Amino acid sequence: MGQLGTYYFNGNSFAQATSVFTDSDLTTLAPDGYYSNAGIVRQQLLGILLSAETCSTCCVPCNALVSVFESTSGVYSSCLELGGGTGAVIFRIQTGFVDQGPGYPAGTIITHDGSNYNRFTIKYNHNGIDLVDENGTQIDYAGINNNPTDPTYVGVASTNTTFVATYDQTPTDPCEPLDQLEDFTYESVTGSFVEQGTYQTVVVNSNQVGFYTQISTNAARPYTLVFPKTNAASTFADMLNYSPLCGTGMTFEVECPAQLPFFDGEEGTVNIPFCTDTPTFNTYYFARNSDSYNFQTQQFDVDTNTTPDVGNFVFTTSDGSVYLNDTSNPLYYYIDIPSSPGVGEYIRVRNGVVIEKGPCQPQTP
Repeated sequence: MGQLGTYYFNGNSFAQATSVFTDSDLTTLAPDGYYSNAGIVRQQLLGILLSAETCSTCCVPCNALVSVFESTSGVYSSCLELGGGTGAVIFRIQTGFVDQGPGYPAGTIITHDGSNYNRFTIKYNHNGIDLVDENGTQIDYAGINNNPTDPTYVGVASTNTTFVATYDQTPTDPCEPLDQLEDFTYESVTGSFVEQGTYQTVVVNSNQVGFYTQISTNAARPYTLVFPKTNAASTFADMLNYSPLCGTGMTFEVECPAQLPFFDGEEGTVNIPFCTDTPTFNTYYFARNSDSYNFQTQQFDVDTNTTPDVGNFVFTTSDGSVYLNDTSNPLYYYIDIPSSPGVGEYIRVRNGVVIEKGPCQPQTP
């Protein structure tokens, strides 16, 4: 069984690289041996990478559900097999369950085609649920202040004062707070993560945190992340999940790529729009959230809304590559109701998230 490590390669992708290095300056060649990244396995011999081979059996296939329940902390490495085609890929993760309590936070970062993705929203975000950073400041989505190369930690608001900390203590048995995190890798034969016997120091800072506080209910809910797959031939992605506290409980799924549902809306305005019979529409897109994970069906209960709800990510592209109004200045978008012309509604969008929804302003005589 291989072991996790941090290495660097030249070129735009691992499949096209010529060598693997141990330093970011690309001056020290990594030892000869086999290296893998995003479902690609290559042998380095005499400092030169040989031909690339795919390893789809090492990966989590899209639309497959994976659950992890461990008594210790860990870093969980997996390759995601996205399949052919293009479109938006939706990742859902739930870190707590109704019958098990809120669960500890988990961090996630996904890498695909050289880009990192760590932006999360949740159902009822801005409508009963407030996403907050570690300081309790409301944020529009988890990861809004995070670096693009760091995992975003999601879950129910933590009462553990040591969560934002450096986890660098020598591991103990049983697990203790601030222990280093053990490395796990996904094994498709068993459909589970396997301990590697190695550990790493992990630093969690406040910008990486996107917890939620609930106004109306104590049940945990799934988070939603969206990333684009624009190249049909690029069928793999890498994912790292971090669980710093002693006790890991999470279930996740990566949907196969598909075009997002669309809706028609007028250009954004700074005021609530008036209802109109003859609007000029643009086509926009949105990603549905999930209400919960259903243990009986072993599926996420995905919403069926036909226009964006509060808390949905919204986009100008069907593959989720460009967020609608990805700025801190909110804009209103008029949405017509086809069955009742002139009786429409609006969504208010900020940082690519619907933060408000309501009826449009009636026309004045």
